[in-house]
Amino acid sequence: MSGRWQKLKALWASAHPTARHIIVAGAVITLVFVVLALFAPLLAPYGEAQFQGIPQLQPPSARHLFGTTNLRYDVFSRVIFGARLAFEVVVLSTVVAMFIGVPLGLVAGYSGGRLDRALVMVTDAMYAFPSLLLAIVAAFALRRWVGQGVPAAALSISVIYVPQYFRVVRNHTLSVREETFVEAARALGASRSTTIARYIFPNVIQSVPVIFTLNAADAILTLAALGFLGYGVHVPSAEWGYDISKAISDAASGFWWTSLFPGLAILGLTTGLTLLGEGINDLVNPLLRRRGFRRGAAGRHAATTVLPDVVPVEGGTE
Repeated sequence: MSGRWQKLKALWASAHPTARHIIVAGAVITLVFVVLALFAPLLAPYGEAQFQGIPQLQPPSARHLFGTTNLRYDVFSRVIFGARLAFEVVVLSTVVAMFIGVPLGLVAGYSGGRLDRALVMVTDAMYAFPSLLLAIVAAFALRRWVGQGVPAAALSISVIYVPQYFRVVRNHTLSVREETFVEAARALGASRSTTIARYIFPNVIQSVPVIFTLNAADAILTLAALGFLGYGVHVPSAEWGYDISKAISDAASGFWWTSLFPGLAILGLTTGLTLLGEGINDLVNPLLRRRGFRRGAAGRHAATTVLPDVVPVEGGTE
């Protein structure tokens, strides 16, 4: 464990200061929303759907920091509870997509043949389909079997990201399977499952955290779009996209606060997750870590394929 910690420290030290600053900024912003989500019942002055005793369309004040809505909801409380719902849906959707896309990419990249061609054809068709429209179709289909709630929203969003995990992991597997330590494992009689689990998976998994964080940022926008169109979670759960859809008429009448603060919440969380993903990409990407690249030597590496460092682990030679 200490050896891995030393490697992480060395990797952090070798990163460009800009990459470290981006990671820290993204982590801080994301952590703020995580705290809001975890302690929503304690931080929110009102319930997420409480309307009794709350005035209608009151501007921001000491009692209602973000004002109130036409439905007599406290906007500040809705924003806080919306963070909790956003993390529930986003984490579930990205985890489901990862647990489907990563194994499929490993198997297809290592096996090749008809299975690989069939999976590539299916995932390419899904990838070419407009993502929001695909999520709407999936949400509409899941309503009958799952209902309208967090599981249905998460599963409909996860459909979008399965092809991304599949494509990235498959492409890295195609490269790693030709390495000498993998060929040595096969020559020594290692089974297919053992070769994939012990020699290939540890060397392609380092690209997954980057995809995870970037997909999480995009999933926030997709969830907001589904909620805005009425295909998200069931009412009256606090969801930023749904609240913005109900605030359109308020903005036209001069009640700007009902849509401003949910929109800023979406912007803030997506910014934090995007910065975190981009910073991790700069940290683990060997091409971006090279000092020559940062000194203007991009031309020398223009034709280089950007892949994570292949470091044999769990049976390879370190």
